[in-house]
Amino acid sequence: FPVLDARRKLAGDLPVRELLAHPEVRGELQAALDKLSAASTGSANRVARALLMEELPSLDVGEATDKGSLNQRMVLKHRAALVDELYAEPPSARTLVARR
Repeated sequence: FPVLDARRKLAGDLPVRELLAHPEVRGELQAALDKLSAASTGSANRVARALLMEELPSLDVGEATDKGSLNQRMVLKHRAALVDELYAEPPSARTLVARR
């Protein structure tokens, strides 16, 4: 889940979908993903792909708690189509793939 205010500092006040597709935003996030991947010591701590969520986690369906924690099980359940997109071959245009 991207911090949209930080992304808007790069690309301006665009609608979320356009903001997340903006070349400067994608470039910054791709660089961060590549850096994480290069620093990983194995598959247990390697992030290989990322898909930027356009909608914040929902309290109503239990994806987030009142304290701001994520319920991973509920996120995966309610965003199953996005999980499928994340692992699709070939990767979708929206998916960031780590380059080592």
